[in-house]
Amino acid sequence: MSDDRKGFEEAVANMSMASSSFYKEYVFYLHVLAQCKVTLDKTMSAPAGVNFTNDHYNLYLNPLTFNEMPLEHRIGVLKHEMLHIALGHILRGKSSNKDNDTYVDQQTNHLKFNYAADCALNQQINRKHLPEGAIYPDNYPNPKADESWGQTAEFYYNLLNDEDYQKQQEKDHQDDKDDKNSSEGKLIDDHSLWQESQGDEYVQQEITKRMVEKAANETTKGRGDLPSEYAQMIENLTITREVDWKKVLRKIVGNKKANTKKTLMRRDRRLPFANWIKGKTKDRVFDLAVISDVSGSVSDKALHSLWSEILSICDTYKTPVTMVQVDTQPSKPEKLTRDSKILKRKACGGTYLSPALDMLKENNVAYNAIVVTTDGFLCESDVEPFANLPVPVIWLIEKQGSIMSSMNNGKMVAVQLKE
Repeated sequence: MSDDRKGFEEAVANMSMASSSFYKEYVFYLHVLAQCKVTLDKTMSAPAGVNFTNDHYNLYLNPLTFNEMPLEHRIGVLKHEMLHIALGHILRGKSSNKDNDTYVDQQTNHLKFNYAADCALNQQINRKHLPEGAIYPDNYPNPKADESWGQTAEFYYNLLNDEDYQKQQEKDHQDDKDDKNSSEGKLIDDHSLWQESQGDEYVQQEITKRMVEKAANETTKGRGDLPSEYAQMIENLTITREVDWKKVLRKIVGNKKANTKKTLMRRDRRLPFANWIKGKTKDRVFDLAVISDVSGSVSDKALHSLWSEILSICDTYKTPVTMVQVDTQPSKPEKLTRDSKILKRKACGGTYLSPALDMLKENNVAYNAIVVTTDGFLCESDVEPFANLPVPVIWLIEKQGSIMSSMNNGKMVAVQLKE
């Protein structure tokens, strides 16, 4: 064991041993931690921090400051980081739904959200197990917070007005000038790492939920106690977020390679006044497959509503789309373009969609994403083959249909059309 890891290994050992006084309170968070990649970074400005990369969470520790803490503070800081993950703070801070009362514009005021998130989760940690100066409602920049314990990060964020926040910033700056060694104050971790997170937020949400559920199972097996906030964690991570499926698809298109061609109709970017130099245009290389449920449970009205959305894709992205209609058996693939005017139902039987994937394969149909139009009344075994695909899957559910929880899994996202 290297000296740099000693402080971390000692903390983990005390969280994992049943004979330890820390075991019951911390074993759940140990199991969350076990699913993270741990990296030591001596350049960090804080003892710890977390972020997300594609399919996993990273825990960063600065051994120079983390190892100097007493054992109980190191354990408390590890729980603090795992709570940021389990409570979905990294996800919720990036919410894009400005009509939602819980909206937090973390990008605009990231430091302000730091105070709010820490105030919310530190209440779940023994105060003796955090460094002096850790944020709680009774020392929050807005004194009204002391009247409202047990609230969410969004609540404390909205409570912190600009005047209170500015005063706190000035006070923190003065404290730093008075004592440059006061690293144990205020914010005990580096939230700026959240901004470096990479990957699809829907994938991140599902992975976070799985981590929390796995930690709960392992804790129960080891006869440990689930935290009182466990139900809140699951609720936070299973709230159905309203998704604009066209934005999801636009993100997929934007990540694809492009064919480049020169044209005199566009000026060169580096030499815009050189009229004799051709500029460049790009055409996205993007193949979309559509699997359309034409079973008897999907009405003609619903079917044509879904298909009109597919034609909208053709128009928006100026790309042909390959569609397979399917009830219990798939039909032959057909090309749809902006010029396609009429789509005719080719079947009207039961529902078994996954054979359409075999039909696409048999006909050598390439695709970068799949849109599945259906009413959502399927068997779990029919959804599983789509979850195993290496490409994004958008489940487009008709207005009267039902979204299955398994449809929001891995690279899949389910969206229900509105009235």
